[in-house]
Amino acid sequence: TALGTEMQHFNDLAEEIDNKVFFAGEHTEIEYFSTVHGAYLSGRTAAQQILLPEVGEVVLECNDTSDLSSWIQGMSMK
Repeated sequence: TALGTEMQHFNDLAEEIDNKVFFAGEHTEIEYFSTVHGAYLSGRTAAQQILLPEVGEVVLECNDTSDLSSWIQGMSMK
């Protein structure tokens, strides 16, 4: 991350515009920024915001991300 970056900047980048333009990528995931799994999680978050806007709170099931290789092996792309 760049010098002077604050955690709020990640949330600012992830903010949708008029509920029509959504952003995803490692730069929008505050817990796992600058990582592949951060990019993946932010993509799921954006997809949920688009497909299930009535849910409100974003719910991701990603219980243990401490071991990245095990976590990736457990992912399924459908």
